[in-house]
Amino acid sequence: MSPFFSLVRVSLLNYFGLQVMKVRYIKEKKRLWEPAVILFAIIAGGGTFASGLYLLGRTLAQGPAPAMALTLPILMVQILAIVFGFFALISIFYFSTDLDLLVPLPVKEYHILAAKFINVTLTEYAPALILFVPSLIGYRQFVDLSVLGWASAVLVFLLLPVIPLSIMGIFTVTLMRGLNRRHRDVMIVIASLLMVGGIMYFQYTMQASLVGEIPMEDIINNRIDLIWLLGSFFPPSIWATRAIADAGSLTGFANLLYLIIASAVAFGSFMAVGQRVFYGGLVGGAERDRKGQMITAHVLEKKAVQRSPLRALYTREWNLFLRVPIWVMNGFLAVVIIPLMLFFPASTAGRSIPELAAMVHFANNGLLLSALATAAIIGLLGSLNTLASTSVSREGRHLWISRSLPVPATYQVTAKLAHAGIGALVAAVPVAMVYAIVITPGTEYVLAALILGLVFSATPQILGLLFDMWRPLLTWTNPQHAVKNNLNAVLPMIIAGATGFTSYLLVLRVLLPAGMGEWVVILGVLTLQLILAAVSLTITLRAAPGLYNQMEDK
Repeated sequence: MSPFFSLVRVSLLNYFGLQVMKVRYIKEKKRLWEPAVILFAIIAGGGTFASGLYLLGRTLAQGPAPAMALTLPILMVQILAIVFGFFALISIFYFSTDLDLLVPLPVKEYHILAAKFINVTLTEYAPALILFVPSLIGYRQFVDLSVLGWASAVLVFLLLPVIPLSIMGIFTVTLMRGLNRRHRDVMIVIASLLMVGGIMYFQYTMQASLVGEIPMEDIINNRIDLIWLLGSFFPPSIWATRAIADAGSLTGFANLLYLIIASAVAFGSFMAVGQRVFYGGLVGGAERDRKGQMITAHVLEKKAVQRSPLRALYTREWNLFLRVPIWVMNGFLAVVIIPLMLFFPASTAGRSIPELAAMVHFANNGLLLSALATAAIIGLLGSLNTLASTSVSREGRHLWISRSLPVPATYQVTAKLAHAGIGALVAAVPVAMVYAIVITPGTEYVLAALILGLVFSATPQILGLLFDMWRPLLTWTNPQHAVKNNLNAVLPMIIAGATGFTSYLLVLRVLLPAGMGEWVVILGVLTLQLILAAVSLTITLRAAPGLYNQMEDK
């Protein structure tokens, strides 16, 4: 086997943890419940989403532009590859722990680049499978696909992530080469936020212009090329759509050829740029400033700051978290996406927003339900936040430092929960602001939604930390694994679903039928969530000393 294919094989085994899973699940037959939980999550989450896209594909396939059933999922896959591919590429190219082993090996630089690019590309096939395949099947129910059509669909599926990942790969290696270590982490986060915000703004303004400016008569009479209008955001989506829809014709063959050539050119450009700047960015990431100052007792006395153990641990949590931009964006990406998803439609919807606000104000229990819905969104953001549920796993091989500190384990747990609590607050404030601006419910309802949402998010985070202490994922080769490939990050979402459903039953089946007032309902839900959070916190603090003593990567 050539060095390149050997590198790809080992890199895949390492990146996806296949060898570890083989030993753990097949040979040792340990933790067999984990594959069952993962399979359940895939069926429940992915299956539900896929069925919705299948129905959407069927519906669009019966409309005036049937190929829209393909354009939408293709565009969604490519946008996801742009956004999440950026984080994955930074993580695997510049923060992997295996780089110290790979760089000295007698392999070419482009071998490392190509192997890692293949790893990221394979991860992007998972969302493509959920988004594209069900829509294609729904499309097929009403539009015949020949053998050439199916062959084109398979080839399009394989090429979908290549162009967006190549573009983001060029952006990534160029960005990392141009940043010095001192400003690198901050600039990566800023660039990520600007990129996500820009993409979402462009997408929503484009949708608003399509809905507001195109006469429905022109759409019905097929006088408007909807495929071109929608796909103009990213032209490869047009080529991919027409390669399938017009398969067997000269137009279909030409568009498939465009897609193949564009993918080859994009990947080749990435490899050419990467070979020139990759090692420079990698070395720059390992640089440290040296001020040339002698470390003496006087210097230490001058610079050392005495703090309480709890405050020092809290500061340490933030320092450890902020040192890896991938963790920052994973923890706070929802802070950007969810408010923007609420705000951009509001800003582009014209007269519909005042009408929505009026509907809420005049509906029976409208303000109450709007406050509870806002609290639910805030609680959902708290469960998506991985600050607590991966805080032990993120320490990785350096966990021994935490275990050796001369402070009680309860202090460390408290610091981790305070860190996660501030993260939840940062996520909650933009949602509350959007609620205040769009619905204008009054200060008391905004505060009620904010407080209730934060309390609702507490229990999932507390129990997520408890589970992470019990089953930490300490062995990982790149920091994305600690949060993305960590089953512990899924548990808070399950807990949030259970506690949220309990509150739903309390409101709609008990309090409202009993004729309780709005504030009685809010206080009732708040009391329930406070009890759950208090019980969870008590259990976690009591279990912490024992779990810290026996903690290991399980």
